[in-house]
Amino acid sequence: MNIPSTLEKNKEDVYREYYVLRYHNGEVSVIKTLTDDNKTIHFESDKFSSYALVYQDTVVPQTYDNLNTFVIINSLSLISLIGLGYILKKNLANKKI
Repeated sequence: MNIPSTLEKNKEDVYREYYVLRYHNGEVSVIKTLTDDNKTIHFESDKFSSYALVYQDTVVPQTYDNLNTFVIINSLSLISLIGLGYILKKNLANKKI
């Protein structure tokens, strides 16, 4: 089954899980689905019934996995700038530039 464009995930920080609801003989059951490309739903059923496609959104928590790398790179850049400033100041004082 193709996922209608109105039900496609539209936010990057949201995980969308699709389900199919089956209504058969007055009873509703939830059928797990497989999504291969976020545009197509696959499910199996052994009954001729009424079906509805539903979804549940879960907000993906913000992680700071790259924070350590960011801090290290910025610290190294700051140390380099301080070192460069020290060298320039020393050379200006000695008028080597």
